[in-house]
Amino acid sequence: MSLANIFDNLKVIYHLVKPNKGKTHQERLENFYKEQAQYYDAFRKTLLKGREDLFESLVTDAEGIWIDMGGGTGANFECIAKQLNKFQKIYIVDLSTSLLEIAQQRIAKNKWNNVETIERDVTQFVPLEGAADVVTFSYSLSMMENWFEIIDRAYQLLKPGGVIGVVDFYVSRKHPEPDFVSHSWLTRNFWTIWFATDNVFLSPDRLAYLHYRFDKVTRIEKMAKLSFPPGFKAPYYLFIGRKN
Repeated sequence: MSLANIFDNLKVIYHLVKPNKGKTHQERLENFYKEQAQYYDAFRKTLLKGREDLFESLVTDAEGIWIDMGGGTGANFECIAKQLNKFQKIYIVDLSTSLLEIAQQRIAKNKWNNVETIERDVTQFVPLEGAADVVTFSYSLSMMENWFEIIDRAYQLLKPGGVIGVVDFYVSRKHPEPDFVSHSWLTRNFWTIWFATDNVFLSPDRLAYLHYRFDKVTRIEKMAKLSFPPGFKAPYYLFIGRKN
């Protein structure tokens, strides 16, 4: 890693640990991302596991309308760039102006003519084309307030048989269902407190609610080795479900 990359990573780490200010959810997001937006993708490429696996799985059979909720810089779509033209429309919906500016640059650079950024609360967005075929949340659902309402909103936006895909950090319930992963007391409490300092809230009920709302296609629960804090592993899940 070059000295410049190390310096850029240190800038991101500073924003991970500094106090996050703002009276509204949007203000807090922008305060967190504004000064690190240009370094966001490089740092999180090694931090956020499973994103490419999720998008590559979804693009295989899907087409039509795709809504990426909390899609930020649009980097999620680079791994499937050659297949984007099969979709009628792709929306990247986010509240962070700074991240969406990077997304717009990426769209222009790659000439993704069917991709559009939307700066809006995800609960207030409705695609002009009608019901969606795919709705995704890539490490964004845990940063959204009223997540149960947002999952319900995703259900409403999807057409019958439409697919939801979520990859995110999480912690298990104290007594999970028999086929779910069970985390230790230390894992459940340490990571809940750690992520909450950056307004990332790990709910033990989020994955269970996705199972309740959608018919499971895929569920993966793993540990991700983090670049910060170095040497630590945090639990994450990948869920793909279908609107019944």
